[in-house]
Amino acid sequence: PGLFAARTDAERRLALALTDTHSVTGIPELVRRCAQAGLRPIGGATVAVAGRGEVVLLADGPDGFSSLCALLSAASLRDTRRTGPRVDEADLAAHANHLFCLVETEDDGWIARCVALYGPDRVAVAVRRTLAEGERARSH
Repeated sequence: PGLFAARTDAERRLALALTDTHSVTGIPELVRRCAQAGLRPIGGATVAVAGRGEVVLLADGPDGFSSLCALLSAASLRDTRRTGPRVDEADLAAHANHLFCLVETEDDGWIARCVALYGPDRVAVAVRRTLAEGERARSH
């Protein structure tokens, strides 16, 4: 599971995001605790996409939570052999409403597809660089 904190621009209050892998079971507790603390809850899930790897989908309010639940249910219902739930691009397209997509990839085609599915203001690309053996970090 992942836990993120950020200040939301629209409301100028802190938000707390909780993600799990192919599950949203922690979101009701997140909502309850955020209400007590005066934080905006953002629930999400890491989702395996057939042939593409994983994306992190964050729900934008109750409508986003509904989309995320429908997407996870579709993946789970197809996983009859218990090999691990996976969604496909058709699932992502059918349940994209009110979701924000975080994708970590170097595949420009996949990034473009995510932007087409979610919109340019609802996709963020994570960039990670690992030092090669013997390479030293440079400070700028």
